[in-house]
Amino acid sequence: MADLPFPVPPVAGVAAPPPRPWVLLLVDDEPDILSSFKTIIETCIPGTKVITSTTGRKAIDILDSTPVDAIIADFKMPGMDGIELLYLARKLHPSVPRIMLTAFADDDLIRRAIADAFVDEFIPKMVQPADFLKRITRFLELSHLDPQPVALAPTRPPPPAADARSRT
Repeated sequence: MADLPFPVPPVAGVAAPPPRPWVLLLVDDEPDILSSFKTIIETCIPGTKVITSTTGRKAIDILDSTPVDAIIADFKMPGMDGIELLYLARKLHPSVPRIMLTAFADDDLIRRAIADAFVDEFIPKMVQPADFLKRITRFLELSHLDPQPVALAPTRPPPPAADARSRT
């Protein structure tokens, strides 16, 4: 097991994903972020391989040549941002679930990501390692149960619908 620069407690209450060689594509323009999340995932979720990319274009090339179980992409990247990347990924590989990793999760971003790229999950970039692992593990478990992408609730719920009585 690799040594992490911080403690990662066991993920209580979450069963390990079914044994298989999970392959995740992680995309972020910050090499330190890629390295940290790759180490956390591969160390704490046995059988998982993380492929990394620092650009959206390179990520699309990887998707075209390598089967992956999910894509985790940062929103704010130079060139192609995360929504553009996940939109293209959806068009080219619609069965691959999409996760957005971001420090900028405002309501407009969430709406755009869901509407344009059908993002399945949002994870804040400053998430605690144990929470990150719990969410990724849950996502992999749910994705395994249903061969179609699983729509998990976004981090922030959508705004409440207008009261039906006010429309009459």
